[in-house]
Amino acid sequence: DTDGIVASGYIEQYMEKSPWSLFPQIWSSERPDRLAAKLMEGRVVIIVQGTPLAFSVPTLALEYFQASEDYYERAIYGSFTRFLRFCAFFLAVSLPSLYIGLISFHPELMPLKLLIPLAQSRNQVPFPALLEALIQLFIIELVIESGLRLPGSIGQTVGVVAGIILGQAAIAAKLASPVIIIIISVTTIATYVMPSSGMLLTSRILRFPMILASAVFGIYGFSLGWLLIVIHVSALQDFGAAYYSPFAPLRWGDVKDSAMRFFLWKM
Repeated sequence: DTDGIVASGYIEQYMEKSPWSLFPQIWSSERPDRLAAKLMEGRVVIIVQGTPLAFSVPTLALEYFQASEDYYERAIYGSFTRFLRFCAFFLAVSLPSLYIGLISFHPELMPLKLLIPLAQSRNQVPFPALLEALIQLFIIELVIESGLRLPGSIGQTVGVVAGIILGQAAIAAKLASPVIIIIISVTTIATYVMPSSGMLLTSRILRFPMILASAVFGIYGFSLGWLLIVIHVSALQDFGAAYYSPFAPLRWGDVKDSAMRFFLWKM
């Protein structure tokens, strides 16, 4: 019941079963080759007149880590880049929270040669590790959003210049330690390894509750946060299909095209 459908995103919001979930549940793309591949896999592809995006259902979480190039290259190359994306997603969600949990609650878990430089770099920073990380993340989110709204060439220049200048200025003013600048930079790079914008936005949002969990409970909060994420993803259903398939429920036949990619003639 709506006045009109302007784009495919309208239909997507009406169709998703769990609108409160942070994880995208309907896969969309502009590429005809990817949508043709979805049809050959038995999916339903929905196209809306006047919009360049079409989407397919049902959707699995693994689809957001897969790219067309995985199938166009040799199996070993596709498997390597796909495994790299899984590692990048883990870093994008976990790295700041892992740092806060270790530096605030469990410094004994870090080697002494690493702990001493970390303590020296944070000696003159007036903020606790939680506030320091949140400030830097908030700044980098502002830089990302401003770069997206500006024209292409200007946006890239503004993003690079703002990141370098703000990082150096924060270190010089003793408002942030060099370590947190490195961690936030690696986190941001890992975020944009994702080939899908849906999972990219998920990783950008998920890192904040993970940071709060680590700031309150340390590494135990970090572990609990990931446990809740896995439970939530395992419970999601999309048009009758398990969102976390082929891992929950486990289907050995489909594992051949999951975290690693087997040879095409083996699938």
